[in-house]
Amino acid sequence: MTTSPKPEVRRRSGTLVAVICCCAVIFDGYDLSVFGTTIPALLEYEAWNLDAARAGVIASYAFMGMLVGTLICGLATDLLGRRRMLITSMSWFSVCMGACALAPNPELFGLFRFLSGVGLGGLLPTALALTAEFAPRGRRNLFNALVSSGFSVGTIAASLIGLVLIEPFGFRPMFAIGVLPLLTLVPIAYAVLPESGDFLRSKENTTRHTGPRYATASPRTPPRTRRPTRTAAARDCGTCCDVPC
Repeated sequence: MTTSPKPEVRRRSGTLVAVICCCAVIFDGYDLSVFGTTIPALLEYEAWNLDAARAGVIASYAFMGMLVGTLICGLATDLLGRRRMLITSMSWFSVCMGACALAPNPELFGLFRFLSGVGLGGLLPTALALTAEFAPRGRRNLFNALVSSGFSVGTIAASLIGLVLIEPFGFRPMFAIGVLPLLTLVPIAYAVLPESGDFLRSKENTTRHTGPRYATASPRTPPRTRRPTRTAAARDCGTCCDVPC
């Protein structure tokens, strides 16, 4: 007989999951909005010789990647689970943001923006699903609202950090900040973030139903045959046979 977790334990785990997901969504909002903050610096970067039209095209690459990431998020979550999907999305867009900071030309920069958008598109729905699953009863809407507000916090942070970094250092440090989730949040999430109970139950049910079909269950032992009992007449006969005399 399994016992349900105590309310205080569920509340603590739900708060921890919400904090991790909110931080992930903050970086999501930052990484998506940082390009708009750096457009003036990109246009002034003589080595790339960008104009407004090309900058607008590059800006759309991240949204195209988000569309792809959102579409494949459902299938990937069914295969990996929500925990792994969240960690994979954070790691993916962090690596791509670091690549944007090191891009030698606008073509590769646009490619890395598209790839980072794939990770950004898969993160938000996964974070909201995890938050709703582990949130305390009666507070799921509140927790989801708090996690969703992290996107706006990240957008505001991109603007404020840009005021400090862009003029003295250019646009590259702005994208290098996107590597921070890989160095800070991903190890924490890997250590303490629980896996979705719905995913674990679905895997258990799949194994239970497909095991007999593919002969993964343990083989059945043949039934034991019961020896016939000797009748009273046979016992009185004194012979060794079971046939009555």
